[in-house]
Amino acid sequence: DLYRITFRIVDGAGAETRNINVVDGYTPVNPEAIENDIIALKRMGYNGARIHEKIETPRFHFLCDKLGILRTMEMPSFYWLSRRAFPAYEKEFREIVARDAMHPSSIAWVVFNET
Repeated sequence: DLYRITFRIVDGAGAETRNINVVDGYTPVNPEAIENDIIALKRMGYNGARIHEKIETPRFHFLCDKLGILRTMEMPSFYWLSRRAFPAYEKEFREIVARDAMHPSSIAWVVFNET
């Protein structure tokens, strides 16, 4: 199987998903792969997911809303923080929050992880 999920219970209710795609980094094998992951979460009784250092697509958020999966999102790590680079990072973060803020599934954004 080209697409796998591993789960970890967080605070007794949530789950961390690690989507591993052996074909191409963070890109899903096909559009159904993400939907299948979210459906699998729901079937196993989870109600939340931590999306680690990856920005998801609007389709992902729509499916979380539809299936009742709460989620947190984390910006990818920004290891080379500099005064010159930070404005672009901040702009991108603000755009992502503005795009996804109205989704009922959006419960938190992590600005810096391991930075």
